[in-house]
Amino acid sequence: MRIANERTLELNITHQLLSLYSGSFAVGATQEFESKTGVDSGIRTTPYRAILFQYKASNPRKGTDGVEAHFLINNNKRKDQHVKLHRLAERFRNAAFYGFPLVVSDPYFQANASSLIPVTVFIGVDRLPRFSEGNPHRIKVFSNGAYIVCSEPHEGRGITGEEFIAALKTRDVGIPVEHGKQSLVSFIEKLDHACREAELRQRLIRIAFFHEREPFVYTLRFGRERARTDEIQRRLF
Repeated sequence: MRIANERTLELNITHQLLSLYSGSFAVGATQEFESKTGVDSGIRTTPYRAILFQYKASNPRKGTDGVEAHFLINNNKRKDQHVKLHRLAERFRNAAFYGFPLVVSDPYFQANASSLIPVTVFIGVDRLPRFSEGNPHRIKVFSNGAYIVCSEPHEGRGITGEEFIAALKTRDVGIPVEHGKQSLVSFIEKLDHACREAELRQRLIRIAFFHEREPFVYTLRFGRERARTDEIQRRLF
């Protein structure tokens, strides 16, 4: 088993972020919530800001520890994780980030396990294109924060771990939430509601597309033909 897997990196980096702020805490996403939103975990810092993360482990056969690493996004079973994350990022600007630790080998992880933030690059999900469902995308990330999407004509720059910590202190990342431990939970409930709305919008788009192809659905039908129309509409959901 690879030691420097996605969950190991997430746990260690989250712990190190929380250690920067007294009174901060993290919330891990359930499998159901992650499948809806693409979010791995969230933290609430003081003074009361929420940040959401999706961490990725690098390809252990490519790259150089601490210098550059290769990652896959949108690589969940349905190949729609990034699309869902991007919907959230468009609605909650500057709140959702990919975490890309430049950890290629297990020995490097073990040697740097207590200080992973300096070798992690954070990229705002809204800085990336939305891409399309159905395909994973390869990203090469460098220690200066630069990245190249190898599967699409896109490149840019995220922020290094040290820049991310500075941005936390100046409140340039995350979004404000209310005081109290229920605040992040309430925020996540809002995210869940937003995802439900986005899913409903997608269903309506599919229905509209179907109507465009089958205009008879708009007309009033009776008997067997109406039953057939209702059955077709039910299948869309």
